[in-house]
Amino acid sequence: MLSVRARKPLIKENYTLTSNQEFIYKKNESIFSQHSKTILALIIIIAFVFIWSSNLNNSSNNSGSSSIFQSKYYPVTVNTFSTVKEGELIRFYFLLADSSGNIIPRDGRVKLQILDDYQTLLYSNEFDVSSSQFVDYQIKLTGAYLGKAYEWRVNSANFKKSFGSYGYGKAYLTFTSSSDNRKLSSESSVTVPCYTSEEIKQICEQQYLAASTTVNLKLTKGNYEVIVIRVGFFNDYSYLEKKQYLRVDIQAKNIGSQASYFSPSGMAIIDNQNHQYDRTYGGSMDLFSNIYPGVSKSGYILFEVPNTVTSGKLVFQQGYDVHYNNYIFEYILSWRTS
Repeated sequence: MLSVRARKPLIKENYTLTSNQEFIYKKNESIFSQHSKTILALIIIIAFVFIWSSNLNNSSNNSGSSSIFQSKYYPVTVNTFSTVKEGELIRFYFLLADSSGNIIPRDGRVKLQILDDYQTLLYSNEFDVSSSQFVDYQIKLTGAYLGKAYEWRVNSANFKKSFGSYGYGKAYLTFTSSSDNRKLSSESSVTVPCYTSEEIKQICEQQYLAASTTVNLKLTKGNYEVIVIRVGFFNDYSYLEKKQYLRVDIQAKNIGSQASYFSPSGMAIIDNQNHQYDRTYGGSMDLFSNIYPGVSKSGYILFEVPNTVTSGKLVFQQGYDVHYNNYIFEYILSWRTS
């Protein structure tokens, strides 16, 4: 006979929490709630930092763009600076350009200087200009529009004369912008009045006579009486270069009974430091001349002596004695600095 085991009755799960289980559940719930809040707070902070960084970058970019944008409206260069001769007047004009190459007028201060080939200042002037004084400019031959330019005229009679022989100098323009104090510069050739060669000769002679020292030292040896009349620094304008020499004025007289050559050799200046400066090219004295008895010849001799040297001796040889020894002429000299 089969035995049947009685099945245990089904027991419903009891979902009622004990006090201990309820504490654990509530504790886990509290921990989860705290973690959620912490994560949420971190997300908010990160989002805030991201948004703040984006705004900062955008602000920086906008600021840079604004600076670049604004800089386009400030002159950064002198686009054109030129001069035109109109009879006795010289017309000057210039155009300003921004960083994009746009021609723009601006308030500012103009400084103009004109120098010749020897860097001698011939003219200088400064004045203020306003943007409203810039006028439309175009090329007359083609009609091409240049833009807004500032122009003015100067009478060339207001220029000092140049020692140059070609009639051109250099005009230097400096424009200082009122908006940012930026200095912009340019240069251009300009026609300038020049001294004639005769005027230059007279000016140099006058300068020499005013600065030289009269010495009147006389030596007589052999057939010649040689007088050193004057000594000093002398300016010479030749070959577009200003040079300065020590000039010695002399007079040679034949006191012999027959014609003979005045042909001094070894002519030099020796300073107090025993530096020797030989005669240089130029001067007006004929140093190989057949002079008749009783006749005198005068002129000057040039030496390249530094303008810091103020004394020395002039030495040269002229003629022979009966033993064929050279006559040596020696003069102790002093002069003023230039």
